[in-house]
Amino acid sequence: FRDLEESGEAFGLLMLDIDRFKLVNDGYGHANGDRALRMVAWTMANAVRRLDQAGRWGGEEFLVIVPGAGHNLLSSIAERIRALVERSWLGLEDGREIRLTVSIGAAQARRGEEAESLVARADRALYSCKEAGRNRVLCED
Repeated sequence: FRDLEESGEAFGLLMLDIDRFKLVNDGYGHANGDRALRMVAWTMANAVRRLDQAGRWGGEEFLVIVPGAGHNLLSSIAERIRALVERSWLGLEDGREIRLTVSIGAAQARRGEEAESLVARADRALYSCKEAGRNRVLCED
């Protein structure tokens, strides 16, 4: 974050959480849960621009740092990720499929803002998505 802030360039943060992921581990086993995590990571990595930085934050959460992103671009990238995950699936050997959705909270960095504050704002937006029914994007103003 510090390099982006020092450059004065606008950037945003996306925080993604796989909806109801516990049901995947409980219903399909942890090995398939790990495969599902990799599917979401691969889908997300292929949905962002080359200059964006995406990674796993922990558990079933992921972060994407989006340089040069104003509100509209941040929302657009988040929606592209959400839609691509929704249309993806993981085929199992027994013929079943695991289909997932993600909720995504987004926040645009404010000049001089600490990283912890930006992450907290994206996290609040994410939980607002969860409370509103999941499988959606909310970009905090």
